Amino acid sequence: AIVDQMTGLFPNITKQNFMLYYLPLSVLPFNLLRCIISSIITFILYKRLSKLFDILFEPQENYLLIGGKKCILKSVEVKSEKEMINLGKRIGKMLVGGEVILLSGDLGAGKTVLTKGIAKGLGISDEILSPTFTLLNCYEGRKKLFHYDAYRLSSGDEAEERGLTEYFGLKDGVCVIEWAHNIESALPEKTIEITITVIDENRRKIVVNE
Repeated sequence: AIVDQMTGLFPNITKQNFMLYYLPLSVLPFNLLRCIISSIITFILYKRLSKLFDILFEPQENYLLIGGKKCILKSVEVKSEKEMINLGKRIGKMLVGGEVILLSGDLGAGKTVLTKGIAKGLGISDEILSPTFTLLNCYEGRKKLFHYDAYRLSSGDEAEERGLTEYFGLKDGVCVIEWAHNIESALPEKTIEITITVIDENRRKIVVNE
């Protein structure tokens, strides 16, 4: 039936050479047109609908959201110091300023290593050292990094007395606090808490709560 319909356009068409006409003159042009139309529609609409797609197919609660954008899975495992730094770097690139990040974990878990990655993501080239004795180190980058170590502090009141809380929430900076539970009463209401758990010598599990 299709051959009979196409005979008016192509007198030489037969059942034997049917595909030579049908594929290049019907199937291919139609699919090319369909691909072009689909690409144009996708280009126009996808960005506007991507958040809805995330909700439907990839639930937002599985991710850390910074500035409304997905950053990392809220539970992730790293297998080396390099992976920890890369994870921190990814977090740092997403920070917009004003964030207070609380790092929890045992001694040697990798809190300072993660901070080094965050610093890289903020465009800081200085060497990041643990502020165990200075309590606070400040670094200049795309955003300032205020790196705290509250291990030697006994309360939130002590942190306030030392003037350490004045940087919390500054829009041109990011606060990263190790041993934050020691100054819990002085912490702002909105924070990002990252817990690092040691699995073995190299592997660490990172859990993020907002």
